[in-house]
Amino acid sequence: MEKAPHPFSLSGGDGKKIYLTTKNSGDFTKQIYESLELDTRVSIDGPYGRMDFSKGKKNQVWVAGGIGITPFMAYLKNNQIDQSIEMFYSYQGEAGGVYKDFLEDYQKKNKQFKVNLIDTAVMKPLDLKDYPLKKNSSVFICGPVKMVENYAKIFRNKDKNVDLTFEAFKLR
Repeated sequence: MEKAPHPFSLSGGDGKKIYLTTKNSGDFTKQIYESLELDTRVSIDGPYGRMDFSKGKKNQVWVAGGIGITPFMAYLKNNQIDQSIEMFYSYQGEAGGVYKDFLEDYQKKNKQFKVNLIDTAVMKPLDLKDYPLKKNSSVFICGPVKMVENYAKIFRNKDKNVDLTFEAFKLR
């Protein structure tokens, strides 16, 4: 039995089961990916996130980088949206866009939700310097530290009082 802690991202749940999103990026995650079975008992600690989209303003901008998509997915899978949301999901390579199909389908079914998919393997990196941030908006950002710091600075330069919530992570 593995006792060492390993960070995984919760991407939803139904009260009895939790759904995890993890990247197959090392020996342990590769082993998990290949051998973990449905209904396996695990021990979890946390949560550590603090994003509460329901407390955001009516106009929301969501920015997700890579595995930083998970808090957004957990919300979309478990809540009806009544906000106007524009999402930017940046990932690298087709395999990196783990929820691309879900988001495209969600957009088709929800007029208040717009998604912009940025595959940096074939597209330029996301640049929000010219993004027209509406007044009275909330911005939520989740992704690698450098990405989060960059976009937080951009949004603060647009509006020093912007309602900004972010979570940043650092991968080895």
